[in-house]
Amino acid sequence: MTYRLKERDQERVKPLLDEIYEEGINFLYFITLNYESKVTDDVEVNEDNHHLKLKLRRYFKRPVKFLFTLEKHLGNDNSYFFNTYHRHILMSKVEGITCRKLKSIIQSHHRNIARDTWGRKGCVIRPITDIEKVCSYVTKQIDYPQLNVDRRVVIDATNSDIGKDHYSVRGLHRDPLYRHSRTSSPTNRSLSNAAR
Repeated sequence: MTYRLKERDQERVKPLLDEIYEEGINFLYFITLNYESKVTDDVEVNEDNHHLKLKLRRYFKRPVKFLFTLEKHLGNDNSYFFNTYHRHILMSKVEGITCRKLKSIIQSHHRNIARDTWGRKGCVIRPITDIEKVCSYVTKQIDYPQLNVDRRVVIDATNSDIGKDHYSVRGLHRDPLYRHSRTSSPTNRSLSNAAR
């Protein structure tokens, strides 16, 4: 992964990293799942995440930990999948399970994954070697409102074991510029009411 962290990336992932270290979670698998068809409903994606979480926990017979994130395809506006969702998932280590074995398990037990084709993979799993970079990568759409992505749904707080209190889940902004604009709005309203 050639992804480089900027200061804003480090600030965005710090709460997630703090939780990972406090909980002692060893995320080992970085999973990307693409859909066969267009999926634009975040609720549908969250339901698929719930299904996958249950299937994998039952299969491994242990409380595997997850961070589920939603990401929109935005790279090519001519693409069939433009502005539709795919998923990134961080999963904790399961002793004796390789990325290849995990891919086989997911493909045979989970629905709504695209088939692997020459130009597109339905399921890609890589080992995590740098948790900070991976956390930043899977949450990158939180800090870019110009992408038309609702920051509240990037982290699937319903199904994830971490990130439930992340500022993005609450719909808040980390940047002082946005915080200032949010607080200035009520002031303007009260000023206009006083002018009546």
